[in-house]
Amino acid sequence: MSDDYLDQSADFFYLTITEAEVANTSVHLTIIDSEVTNNLIKVTIFFYLTIIIAEMANIRC
Repeated sequence: MSDDYLDQSADFFYLTITEAEVANTSVHLTIIDSEVTNNLIKVTIFFYLTIIIAEMANIRC
């Protein structure tokens, strides 16, 4: 085996590792994105519940 072949193999190996890291980062970003969306939904539901409770209290008065 020539040194050139080994260099190419090493380059390919590092590229593969880099690709895996990029894919991993992408997965983490997607998870964070879905958590943010989840929190937004919770905040929205809480907001509407607060309005409904305020309206009910208003009707009683």
